[in-house]
Amino acid sequence: MSLIELHNIRKVYKLGSGKDAQSFIALDDVSLAIEEGEYVAITGPSGSGKSTLLQIIGLLDHSTSGQYLIYGQDVLKLEDDQKTEIRSRFLGFVFQMFNLLPRMTAYENVRLPMVYRGKVDHDKIIQTLNQLGMGSHIHHTPAQMSGGQQQRTAIARALVNSPKVILADEPTGNLPQKHSKQIIEALESLREEGITIIMITHSDELAQRADRIIRIVDGKIESDSVQKHKLEEKNRENNPYQLKSFNYTNWLLLKQTAVMGYRALMKNKARTILTMLGIIIGVFSVVSMMAVGEGAKINVEQELRRIGSNMFRIQTTWPKIKGSASHYRTVTRINKKDYFSIKKEAQKKGSSIKNVSAVLQGDKILSYKGYSYSTKVLGVNSSYSQMRGSEPEFGRFFNESENNNQEKVLVLGKTVYENLFPNQKNPIGETIDIEERKFRVVGLLPSKGTSWGGDIDDVVYIPIETAAKRLFGLNYYHFLYVQAKNEKLLSKAIKVVENILRKNHRIDSGVSNDFKYKNYGEMKQTISKISDTMFKLIAVIALISLIVGGIGIMNIMLVSVIERTREIGIRKAIGARSRDIRNQFLIESVIIGVVGGGIGLSMAMFLGMALRFLLNWEILFKPYAIFTAVSFSVLVGILSGIYPANKAAKLSPINALRYE
Repeated sequence: MSLIELHNIRKVYKLGSGKDAQSFIALDDVSLAIEEGEYVAITGPSGSGKSTLLQIIGLLDHSTSGQYLIYGQDVLKLEDDQKTEIRSRFLGFVFQMFNLLPRMTAYENVRLPMVYRGKVDHDKIIQTLNQLGMGSHIHHTPAQMSGGQQQRTAIARALVNSPKVILADEPTGNLPQKHSKQIIEALESLREEGITIIMITHSDELAQRADRIIRIVDGKIESDSVQKHKLEEKNRENNPYQLKSFNYTNWLLLKQTAVMGYRALMKNKARTILTMLGIIIGVFSVVSMMAVGEGAKINVEQELRRIGSNMFRIQTTWPKIKGSASHYRTVTRINKKDYFSIKKEAQKKGSSIKNVSAVLQGDKILSYKGYSYSTKVLGVNSSYSQMRGSEPEFGRFFNESENNNQEKVLVLGKTVYENLFPNQKNPIGETIDIEERKFRVVGLLPSKGTSWGGDIDDVVYIPIETAAKRLFGLNYYHFLYVQAKNEKLLSKAIKVVENILRKNHRIDSGVSNDFKYKNYGEMKQTISKISDTMFKLIAVIALISLIVGGIGIMNIMLVSVIERTREIGIRKAIGARSRDIRNQFLIESVIIGVVGGGIGLSMAMFLGMALRFLLNWEILFKPYAIFTAVSFSVLVGILSGIYPANKAAKLSPINALRYE
């Protein structure tokens, strides 16, 4: 059984398309058999079909018709990955143009076929390079080597997987005579190991060194002559090579592919960074905006907890008379009777109301030992402290007895304290003037920060009876704060208070209220809805950014496929499967997504820390937001790379090698 058998191989190229298409016959019913261990030279004029024949033997190209057997098996019927397996384990290529990968060293170029097989033998790589005189150039890239050194590296790459056949296409065509002689001697030395050599050459001198010369003219074998006898049978293996498919996960290759992908991206740093911008902006947007949103949500929740989500506020309003746009009816302001009526209701067993406090407020100027400060003065009941979470940090809140006696006592907010007591003196027991009325400080509130654009600490509290009779001179209240026993009873409490006020204000049935209320429980729900809407808006904005980033990745990967078409052909020729090529481009697009996501995340976290430090904003980075943003960046990288990766994987080895 012959090693290689070709039966009636025909290769026809279509030139042009449509009605004007013409056919060119590159090979016309070529039949030949090559035995194991032969040294065959294929000669002929340019354009005679020599290279086409070698490409079909090397499974880089396919014939239009005919049969190609290796050890009796028709390899033209095999799937692409099975053909790749044969190229990887059975065939070794030595190209006229060397076809070394420029970003790799001699060692890495020779190592690559082993990587595609999934098993690397470092000692064998070094040994092969040393045998070809490349031991001192292991770490040199092709740009650092002469033509002869590059060709010897290419031969080492062809030999490293111990192939049965070496296919050499004009191996000395681009080399000076001195280097040509060295290359031919290196190839001929392989015969002693039983390797079959098939070489294309224009040189009659080189052809005469072969065992057998096959001359091709116009796509046909013109002559086939034996010059010498091939090696003795004892120098060759008797067991034919077993053809098999290989279908396994090559972890070594995946690792190497990631390294190669990183190198490819770093070769064009500026282009890579510009490609990442869409992903960076998308991840930055979603993470930073969600962090700010979460912080704002916490602020709102803290404020609502301070106010009480089971609380509502009553205040006077002036409703229009039904049917009239210019007249207003007489209204009854919120007053002491209303306060005591609600308080009495709260004291009933089973009442839905827990507590109530009246409020009077106004801006006043406070003075203390030469310091003056204008602030908001609130007159409240003693119950206000528990209802609104206004327990003093130092001292105490005034009691109901002090309120009933209209005593001139006050509780300071932290901002007022800092302005009136710049030396941080203990204010408890000190006397502060409010419009020439002397008030004794009984408590100092802790700092609560800002809320909804206002400074919560810029306030002082005094007893409401003192405020009404001694400071404001009013017989009504600005507000009533009513606290339900829990959120579930809030609606019931509102209804009870409404009935009490309508009765006190003598409002007839069918007549609108002269008061209105603000439900803080409803406010919480409204804010929650607004937050959800904002989150959706942020998500849409981020999604648009990520889509734009994905388009950028896809665009640059398509450009990369075009730029590296020849590289793809080289990789396929030395054993890369379609999925290996696909994985390479997918990994590169994922690297762009991951690195872009990482940069966007880092920028968002840096901005968050800056805002927290400079503006004292509440910023909260939730793990799920970070995970979601990074996951999306990876997903965008994958989805954007699928089409370019598939396009690269489907390239024919010979078409890719002919590119440019």
